Amino acid sequence: MDIKSKSRKKGSFLSWLCFFLGVSILLTAAGGALFYAVTDLDGTRRTVKSLAENDVQKTREFQGYVSNLTFSALSYLSENTDEFSSQYPGLRGDAANLIVYGKNSKGDRVVSNINDDGKNRKLAEGLAPEGYNYLLSFDGENLKITRDGAVVYDTVDQIDRDGYESFLEPLADQDSAIWQNYPRLDKCRLFIAAAEKPAALDASAGGLSRVVTEVERKRLAFYAGICVTALGVILLIVSIALRARKAEFEKAVARLTGRLWVETKGIATVIFVIFFFLYTAVSRGTAGFFILLYLLFWYLMLIVNDIRFNPQFYRHSFFGAARRVYGDYLNQKPFQKRFLARFWQFAAMEVLLFILLLLFAFRAPPAACFPAAAMIALLYFYGRAVKETVSDFGLLLDRIASLKAGTGVPPLRFARESDLAAAAADLDSIESGISRAVEARVKSERMKVDLITNVSHDIKTPLTSIINYIDLLQREENLPGEVRDYVDILARKADRLKRMVQDIFDISKASSGNMELRMEELDLNKLLQQTLADMQENIDASGLTVRTLLPEGPVFIYADGNRLYRVFQNLIKNALQYSLEGSRVFISLQQENGKALAQVKNTSKYALDNAPDITERFVRGDESRTTEGSGLGLSIAKSFTEACGGTFEIRVDADLFSASVTLPLYAPDTREEAEETGEERKDDAPPEFPGGPG
Repeated sequence: MDIKSKSRKKGSFLSWLCFFLGVSILLTAAGGALFYAVTDLDGTRRTVKSLAENDVQKTREFQGYVSNLTFSALSYLSENTDEFSSQYPGLRGDAANLIVYGKNSKGDRVVSNINDDGKNRKLAEGLAPEGYNYLLSFDGENLKITRDGAVVYDTVDQIDRDGYESFLEPLADQDSAIWQNYPRLDKCRLFIAAAEKPAALDASAGGLSRVVTEVERKRLAFYAGICVTALGVILLIVSIALRARKAEFEKAVARLTGRLWVETKGIATVIFVIFFFLYTAVSRGTAGFFILLYLLFWYLMLIVNDIRFNPQFYRHSFFGAARRVYGDYLNQKPFQKRFLARFWQFAAMEVLLFILLLLFAFRAPPAACFPAAAMIALLYFYGRAVKETVSDFGLLLDRIASLKAGTGVPPLRFARESDLAAAAADLDSIESGISRAVEARVKSERMKVDLITNVSHDIKTPLTSIINYIDLLQREENLPGEVRDYVDILARKADRLKRMVQDIFDISKASSGNMELRMEELDLNKLLQQTLADMQENIDASGLTVRTLLPEGPVFIYADGNRLYRVFQNLIKNALQYSLEGSRVFISLQQENGKALAQVKNTSKYALDNAPDITERFVRGDESRTTEGSGLGLSIAKSFTEACGGTFEIRVDADLFSASVTLPLYAPDTREEAEETGEERKDDAPPEFPGGPG
């Protein structure tokens, strides 16, 4: 593993860690805020406000301490308890923060934490000493609290600006239990003054100093919580900015969780939920409850991550593994046996469920819905499996049809458990083999054409010289008779060789698609008549009878006239040359199904043993012949016909030889289609039909 890969993995983990810490911090902050808001929303609001203002006297801790001190002092003064001094042993040492003075009407019980009679008298007059802005006074009937000269709590006037009602409510209602339990309460007087800026003089001794220390600690914790929450927001923003890196780590985690069976995940989920409900039912601990909620949240996040990156997580299961093993076992059997095995399994399960349905219907009717639902579910899944098999079978048949038609279709990719996966793979292998064989054949044909073209081109130059010299010899007047015969033979053979070389060039152009065509509207009927007229001398010399069956009207087609003239010239010449002596040659032209069909039929004087290959290059009807013909005539006719958009067909029935040329009849859209495909003539001059062989 290279350094770059390690760095990338480390970066993905850190981005996810930012997300984890940020969400955890925000969850903790939200959970704490929600808890305090639900338990005491008003108190929480006042506490947050007092901590922000840094005013100890507005905190719930201060209010609770002063309230408890008030109840303890009044309990002592009303002769209800003698444990005041033991409850507040450090009260005298906390006089700088808090002054307490109280007595009953008898004067035998006095509460005071200072020895200054002047301050005590001032308190008794309802005045706070200098440096003390807070004063609580109880006159036996009304309890009033003033801070900075303003009344913040009064039981008679029902004033409560700082939220003391929750602490001092029993004293505000004279019908409450405290007035019944303390019958001398109306004979008591109590005054408590608190310093404007209380300090933590001795937190270990208790008193207001401990409250100040606790409030300071909470204030620090409050600001620390704000900072940590802000840090959580920053970490969450960073994780969002690096979400692509975070996704890489989540994918790695999903790969690990994806290895677990879905049954394992389900059992773990059930166990966790059961433990959660058992804990909440038995324990009342708030911290433990929030910890479980926190763990439940991240467990759900783990499940969501698994579903997100493993959308088919349900496939990786014990049931799925067993199904795949059984499927592999069935796949070793032929398709018919696999299909029948699944059918009999389905039938057996349906019968079993039907029996259970009957039993439940008689003994426990409500429970009968379960086997009925199972039967419907089994029918649905079996029907879906059969539908998938039929669909795959249809795709396989379409694939076979496309191979037959020669159209290109992407290879089939069936699921591994599909019954036809092996057949599809075999069909793809067959197609690949055919494609390679065709490619090799085309390559061989191309090389053959190139070789013939090159050889013919090399022959053409010396052949031209030979023909020229033969022409010069023919012009000599003083040649002996036998020499002139030799020269005439050479002239015929040279001319034959010249035509053969030209035929090879024409065939090469047709095979390579480089042939120039002059496509135009022409009358095929006139073309046949002109070809017969041009070859009338050959027909008369052959001793054969030519019968024609041509229509009276024109037969218009869209093709190259010169090339078709050559096609029919070769066909008629072939019929005249190789027909049985004294026989007849039939030439016909007719229209059928929007096409023009021209046929040349004759009786061969040679046995035709190679009819399927007779249109191939250099193939002769009588392979024993070594003279006349080059074996290219029919091949040229086929190539020229196909180049003009038609079809060429040879049929042989014993010695009966038939050549058919089929061309589409002319229509305006035919020409437009030809021009769109580039099959337009390059020369707009009218066609010329040569009178002799080209």
